[in-house]
Amino acid sequence: MTNKLVEALRKWSVVGSLAVAAMLVAGCALLGSQGGIYSDPNDAPSAPENSGPDILHPGEILTVNITDIPTPMPPFEVRVSEDGKITLLLNKTFTASGKTIRDLESEIRAAYVPSQYLNMTVSLRSQNGFYTVAGEVKTGGRQPYLGATTVLRAISSCGGFTDYARRTRVRLTRGNGRSAIINCDKAQEKPELDLPVYPGDYINVPRRIL
Repeated sequence: MTNKLVEALRKWSVVGSLAVAAMLVAGCALLGSQGGIYSDPNDAPSAPENSGPDILHPGEILTVNITDIPTPMPPFEVRVSEDGKITLLLNKTFTASGKTIRDLESEIRAAYVPSQYLNMTVSLRSQNGFYTVAGEVKTGGRQPYLGATTVLRAISSCGGFTDYARRTRVRLTRGNGRSAIINCDKAQEKPELDLPVYPGDYINVPRRIL
C-alpha cells in the first residue's frame, strides 16, 4: 500500500512540473507578443523613426533669434546640414536633426549659460522649405516640405508616374549638389532603398526610351 502511494505521488509531481513549465512558456510567449520580452531581438518591433512636423530634418532652414545677451544681434538663418548639424555663436556645433525645436532651444541655451553668458533667450523657427519633383510625373513642380517624406511618397503626392516614366533611374539631387539614382520598382519592395527627401532636394523622373 505504501509503495502504491509513493508511486502515485511521483506521477502527480511529474504532471505538476510539466504544467508549471507549460505555463511559463505560455507566459513568455505572451510577453513576447506584447512587446515585453523577446528571446530573439529580431522579433521585437523596431522603434519608430523620428518624424512629424515638430521634428527637425537635414536641409531645413531655421531662423535663429538670440536675445538677452550683452551685445544684441539681429535674427539670422542657418540650414541644417546633411549630417543633421548647425553651427552657431563661438563656432559651437549642435545636432538638430531628430530633435524638436523646443529641445534644441534648451540645448543651445545650456551650452552658453552660464559658461559664456549670464543669460540668454533662444528662439528658433523652422521655415520648412520646399523640394521639387520634375520630369515624368503627373503634377510636378515645387512642393512644400511638411515633414518626413521619401522619394516614392513625394512622387505619389505629385499624382504618381506618367506612362512614360523610367522608374528605375529616378535621380535625387541634394541641396548641396550630391545625387543618387533610385530604382523605384525595387524601392517599392525594399523600403530601405526609398531614400528620404529633405528641403532643397530635386527629384527628376526621366522619360524611358521606347
